[in-house]
Parts: sequence; structure tokens; C-alpha cells
Amino acid sequence: MSEKKKTKPRKTESSKKKERKAPEKPVPAYILVLHFLLALIPGAAAFALLKYSESHKDFSEWFALHVQPLWQGSMGRLTSVFPFSVNEIVIYIAVIAAVYFLVRDITRLYKGTSKRLWLYRWSQTAVLIGGILFLMSTVGSGVNFSRYTFAEKSGLSTAGGTVEELEALCREMVAGVNRYVDLVERDEDGCCVASDTLPEDARTAMKKLAETYDFMDVYYPRPKAILWSEAMSHMNFTGIYSPFTGESQFNANAPDYGKPHTLCHELGHAAGFEREDEANFIGFLACLGSGDDTFAYSGYLLGYIYATNALYSADYDRFVEARKGLDPKASHDLDVNTEYWSRYKGKVAEVSEHINNSTLEFHGVEDGVRSYGRVVDLMIAWYRER
Repeated sequence: MSEKKKTKPRKTESSKKKERKAPEKPVPAYILVLHFLLALIPGAAAFALLKYSESHKDFSEWFALHVQPLWQGSMGRLTSVFPFSVNEIVIYIAVIAAVYFLVRDITRLYKGTSKRLWLYRWSQTAVLIGGILFLMSTVGSGVNFSRYTFAEKSGLSTAGGTVEELEALCREMVAGVNRYVDLVERDEDGCCVASDTLPEDARTAMKKLAETYDFMDVYYPRPKAILWSEAMSHMNFTGIYSPFTGESQFNANAPDYGKPHTLCHELGHAAGFEREDEANFIGFLACLGSGDDTFAYSGYLLGYIYATNALYSADYDRFVEARKGLDPKASHDLDVNTEYWSRYKGKVAEVSEHINNSTLEFHGVEDGVRSYGRVVDLMIAWYRER
């Protein structure tokens, strides 16, 4: 008598999927805590480095002369291979990736198919990435806020400025503007036009400045125009330096007369001077000493703006007298500039200024964005030396 062969029941497709999807094993709590603590290390290291530099100026200066140039030079040379701003493209990719993963996880949560500990993983990833960016920013620029100032390194005394000196500085700026106003190229509307070689000319101007101030002798990356410059205008930015990629970037849509100074300003950050008043002064000096008429015009006209704004607050009558001799063509450039930026007033500009102000205050610049105006103290010291 033969025995019938027993057959196993056929597995359905759903049962096969259940076998393939083994349930997630619970992760011990101490492992989760350990992983989160490890994610905190980059941010903690950045914070410790920043706080130590704030109370040890000699260390900050050593760091600014030896470590930051190595980081900036390496990243600047690497990103200079690309004709566009790597920093800008990375931001777009990061935003798209963040939105994708956020939508994906919210969808899974809504469908009830989200993985265990998804919120923990999001938090851990955010802490890790934020800490790494904080560390990169600290190494690339943050420590430099505590170094010796440009005035200290160059021997300029910013103490004891008088209203009379400020008025004389304003007259000096007016004379400088008028000297170059007819030497720059202008379009059919009478506005100053910068040349296509502007980025390379800015590097040349900074290298010439380094011949006078040897501590400015660093690698200067080629400044790049932001592809989406319209967004920069809405944020009221003419330029920005990225400590993450070592790139100096500028708003291609802004009026041309200010671009030479803007580029030199951002390259001043690349040289390790992060305070805005110092970067403004460095841009001013680089423009005046460049040997280029457009750069000199830009430097004097930006100097005129800062100096007359200060005189307006100090003595209105002197302000009125000091600005009388400005050439009408320069006044036209200023009017066009005012009209351009008036189109971008709004919430985006306000939020951008608030973030910029908070960043400066975090790095010990007590007056935040108002520190931009302190360039006048340096200009008076420069004028006094001359």
C-alpha cells in the first residue's frame, strides 16, 4: 500500500511579504542615548573652540594666521574649479532633499507605515548636520571675530575723532568721487557700468593691498555672481562670504557702482577679517589703491555714503555744506541705487536683517548690523595718518 506524499500549503504573496519584512528589533535605550551624544560632538567642539577663542586673543590670532587660511585656501581652490557658486547649489540641493524626506516621513506617518523611532532619527540627523555646519563655520570664520583688529595690526588709532575731522573726511570723499566720476564707463541712462573682468580685477586689487599689509597676503578666490541674485536683492544683500566653501559671492543685479567695493569687502572676509566695519574699510582701501578708475570711484563713493551719513547725525549744517560739491553724475548713481533697493523693502528683508544682526551679536559684535557704520572711525584714522 503506497503512502500519499504530503504537500505543503502554497504561500500567498502577502505571506511572503510578511516573511520578508521581519519586525524591527527594539534598540536598547543606552544605545540611543550614546548615538545622540555622539551626534552632539561636532557642535560641542565648535562651541568650545568659539568660547576659548573669545577669551584668548593670541590663540585667535594664531588660528586666523595658520588654520583659517589653510581651510579657506583649500576650500577656495577646490570650489574655484566651478564657474558657479557651489555654496548656492548645495543650498538648493539641501532644501530639496529636506522637503523630500520630510514629505515622505509625514506620508508614512499618515498611512501608519512609519518606522519606529522616526522622530528620534530626524532629531539626531538634524543635530549632527547642524553641529557639523557650526564647526565648519567656526573654523572658517567664527574664531576670526576674536582676533586682533585691522586697526591694531596696521597701527591705526581710532580714538579721538572730531566733527571737524569728519567734515574734512567728507570733503575728501567728495573730491575723490569728482576726480573719477568722468573716468568710469556709463550706459545710456548715465549709470556707472562695471567691466566683465570685475571678479579678477578685485583679486588683483586685494593682492596689491597685501603689498602694504603683509598680513593680508592670503589666497583670494575668484568672486562669483549668485545665479538667483533676485533672492539676494529681496534679502537686501549685495554680497556674502561662505566659510563653508571659501567662496566670495555677489549680487549680480545690484547697481554696478558699488560692486567693486562689495567684491573687495567679501574678499576681506576671505582674508580673515569678519567684522563688517573692518571688511568695509578693507574694501575701501583696496579700491583706492587698485590703480583702477572704476574701483577708485566705487571706493570713494561708498566712503562718501558712510562719512556723510555719520556727519548727518553729528552736525546737520556741516553735512549740508560738505555734500554740496558732489558731481551730479555721482548723485544720479546714488539716486538709482536708492530707487533699486526701495523695491525690495518688506518682510523678507526684515527677517534677513534680523538673522544677520543676531549672527553678529552672537559673535560678540554688540551693536550688530549697526557696526557697519563704524567704518567711519577707521576712515578718520586713515585720513588723519595721511
